[in-house]
Amino acid sequence: MITYIGFLYFFPATIWDLKKKEIPTIYLLIGLGLGNLFFVYDLCSFAGSFWEILLRFIPGILFLIFAKVTKEKIGYGDGMALLSLGELYGWVGVWLIWFGAIFLSFLWSALLFLFRKVSLQSTLPFFPTIFLSMLMYYFLSGN
Repeated sequence: MITYIGFLYFFPATIWDLKKKEIPTIYLLIGLGLGNLFFVYDLCSFAGSFWEILLRFIPGILFLIFAKVTKEKIGYGDGMALLSLGELYGWVGVWLIWFGAIFLSFLWSALLFLFRKVSLQSTLPFFPTIFLSMLMYYFLSGN
């Protein structure tokens, strides 16, 4: 069930990010709100230790810090999306999705650069690679 909610939430955001290279803040806040429902459920059911709960937020927090440091060359939306994923998929899921998205982003960028579709000054949306990584996590984890 959680996976389908994630797919339904992230797919439109992926399309939006591909077209406009941004995601509306209200959309991200709704995602965080939905994720909070699952997070509160985890807390109330004592699903996981304190460290497991903390680990699920580190990728999102790091991306928010990167967004601030790079003056939004990395968008705040990516960090907020990773916070939502941490709430939905737990610490193992969000870390695997995050590393997968970074790897896919690297491959995508390298291929586009190799075929001279982008330059070193180009910006590319990160949200689509998060979505693809989420799909890969779903199919490879056997869920």
